[in-house]
Amino acid sequence: MHAIEEQSKQVGRKVVIQTLESKPGEAIIRQAKEGGFDLIILPLPDEIDRTRMLALPDWIQYVLQNAPSRVLLVVNRCCRRIWRSEVICPLAA
Repeated sequence: MHAIEEQSKQVGRKVVIQTLESKPGEAIIRQAKEGGFDLIILPLPDEIDRTRMLALPDWIQYVLQNAPSRVLLVVNRCCRRIWRSEVICPLAA
């Protein structure tokens, strides 16, 4: 987690890392609206079947349909443990 914060500082971006408990889609949208975030970064599922259409979890679909800002879907194999329970939301510049 410290690596993510350090990388963000190197490119001049302030980030907020928050742990979500339940209903992550709704919590992400609420926090994005309240915080005026300009970008929401979400993890793609760890295992992706490249022979089929990508099936996203319901909470990710909820965020995509309700986000007040851009949403970036990422695969970051080195941070799987972090992505499962945390969300990174860069603050508006």
